[in-house]
Amino acid sequence: MPVKSIKNATLKTTGVAKKTVANRRQAVVATGLRRRGFTPYWLEFMAENDIEFLEAYERIYELTAVRKSVLSAKFREMIVVAAVAIGGYQSGLKQHVHRALQLGATKQELIEVFQSAYFHTGALTLVQGMIALIDCLKELEEAGNMGKKEATAKKIIAKKELAKKEKAKKEKAKVATVKKAIAKKNLASVKNSPAKRATKRVAT
Repeated sequence: MPVKSIKNATLKTTGVAKKTVANRRQAVVATGLRRRGFTPYWLEFMAENDIEFLEAYERIYELTAVRKSVLSAKFREMIVVAAVAIGGYQSGLKQHVHRALQLGATKQELIEVFQSAYFHTGALTLVQGMIALIDCLKELEEAGNMGKKEATAKKIIAKKELAKKEKAKKEKAKVATVKKAIAKKNLASVKNSPAKRATKRVAT
């Protein structure tokens, strides 16, 4: 095979390989987001640097945190919350507390999770857990207030639009009534016109 053909084939193969790796990176990041509801900031970095390791890591994550098992998703996430609090990973802890709340965990349940973990691992676990929980609850409250304001604004806009439509409907009905009255008047005028009366006399 000529040298030029070998080079072209090599370049083509390399391009396909790069595209395949890029697709794998996109797929694993998208899967991570779908599974967690958020994307850990380190995940994309790992995808760029060691896709094989990240794919293996995500497989383990699937087996331990995603697949259906005896433990509910909420209960498993509360275990993760305790483990992350013990590890002291504060930014990741907030993300997992948010996920636990989304899965149905209550404030009191999470407080008890941190209390139970504190007894065996120390005060920092409790403090970090409580700080993360407080921050998450504040964020949810703020989001709820924002949602209420948006909902109120939408109701006001909808009410105005309805009033505008009703007004237009009434105006249209008014115009139709006027047109009908004019048409009736014109018809009466034609019936009572001299020419019409003359035609009627001739006919009789």
